Amino acid sequence: MNFKEDFNADCLQDELHGKTQTIGRRIIFLQETNSTNDFADKLAESGAEEGTVVIADSQTAGVGRHGRNWFSPPDKNLYLSVILKHPISVPDAGLITLMAAVAACSALNKSAPIKTLIKWPNDIICNERKLGGILTGLKSSGGRVRHAVLGIGLNINICPGGLPEEIREIATSVNIETGTRLSRKELAAKLLTNIDRWYLKLISGGGRDIIAAWTELSLTIGKRVSAKTAEGIYTGTATGVEGSGMLLIRLDDNSLKKISSGEIIHLR
Repeated sequence: MNFKEDFNADCLQDELHGKTQTIGRRIIFLQETNSTNDFADKLAESGAEEGTVVIADSQTAGVGRHGRNWFSPPDKNLYLSVILKHPISVPDAGLITLMAAVAACSALNKSAPIKTLIKWPNDIICNERKLGGILTGLKSSGGRVRHAVLGIGLNINICPGGLPEEIREIATSVNIETGTRLSRKELAAKLLTNIDRWYLKLISGGGRDIIAAWTELSLTIGKRVSAKTAEGIYTGTATGVEGSGMLLIRLDDNSLKKISSGEIIHLR
């Protein structure tokens, strides 16, 4: 395959035709932006319709969890954000990240000879290194989501040695793992099709199905973990996730702690 492929809004719209109900109604392709999440958030505030997708060839200020920089070179990876506007409750919005992780793992595992798993709540892991991540931003009113911006970054065609030296031990790509290159257009279409399917489940009350699928792909459940949160550091065994996506940790004193956000370290 010639990997100077056409990768733009029109070709992706063609690839998605007839495959989705909500996601991809409108696709905006940018050669470069600071952050697809920031761009999509401004669109949502100005009235962009649900299902609008923003994709960039590169980002100059891509952001991961906890404000960390997301390495976003051109012609290599997938950086996209999706605008969601169904007025689900704010607690249930935690399931958006979980459903996106399931959608991303499923798309990757069907597109390449790799096995990706999920580190709670939003890291896509392959062979103990990070291949992708998810960042969801919310605007709410009256306890309901006004709009959410679901951002996904996946390392696809970065070659060995192409990652910054400071993250080479903790990050990876499909190319590094397999020696092969993927079509970003085809992977994006699979990913958006999966998001559409899981989002329809979410807004139809299918939270249990999302949690079940996420649990099957979880790298965290059953592990001894340390959770660094705003309240403190908690150590124990991750036993599952509850209905809104919070991580459940059985602490060493046998009490159960619910974690809504924080830095999770796998201890073994």
